Amino acid sequence: MKSIMATFLRGLAVLLPIALTLYLFYFLATASENLMGGVIRVILPESWYWPGFGLFVSVIMIFVVGLVVSLPGLRIMVVFADWLFNSIPVVRSVYSTLKDFIGFLSNTDRTKEDGKPVLVQISESIQLVGMVTSNDTSALGKHEDHVLVYLPMSYQIGGYTVLVPKDKLQPLDMNIEEAMSFVVTAGVRKSGSKG
Repeated sequence: MKSIMATFLRGLAVLLPIALTLYLFYFLATASENLMGGVIRVILPESWYWPGFGLFVSVIMIFVVGLVVSLPGLRIMVVFADWLFNSIPVVRSVYSTLKDFIGFLSNTDRTKEDGKPVLVQISESIQLVGMVTSNDTSALGKHEDHVLVYLPMSYQIGGYTVLVPKDKLQPLDMNIEEAMSFVVTAGVRKSGSKG
C-alpha cells in the first residue's frame, strides 16, 4: 500500500506543477481572448473576427503600451493612472504592492548591486537569503555603509525589507529568479534546477 501511495505522490509531484502552470497560461489567454474578442466584435464586422484574434490584439496592445510609456510626452497618462489607483483606499494597497514588486523584478535600470541575491549574516551561525533592493538609503537618514535588502518568506507572498550593513552581505552566484524560487519553496527547488 505504501509503494502505491509513494508512486501516486511522485506522479502528482510531476503533473501538478505542469497542470497548474498550463492552467494559469490558459486562464490568462482565454481571459484576454474573451475580453478583447468582445471589444473587437463590437468594433469590427463578425466576419473579420477569428478565434485567437482577441489574444493577438492583447499581446499587440501590451507591446504598444510598453512603447507609449517610454515616450516622454505620453507618460502623463501613466502618471494619471498611477494617481487614480493610488487615490482609492483599498485598491491602493493591492496596486502599489503589485506595481513595486513587478517593477523590482523587471527593472532594467537598477544598478549592478540592486536586485543581486545575497546572504545576510544574522548571527554567527545564521544567514538569510535576500535581494538588495536599493543602495540609496538617504530617505532613512545617514546610512552610507548600509543597503536595503528584501527578505522574502517561504511559501507565501510577503517578506521584510531591512537595512543591512554592507559588510554583513555575501553575494550569491544565482540570478534573482533562481533566488526567489529557492526561497519561496524553502529550498525544495534547488537553485539552477530546470526540472
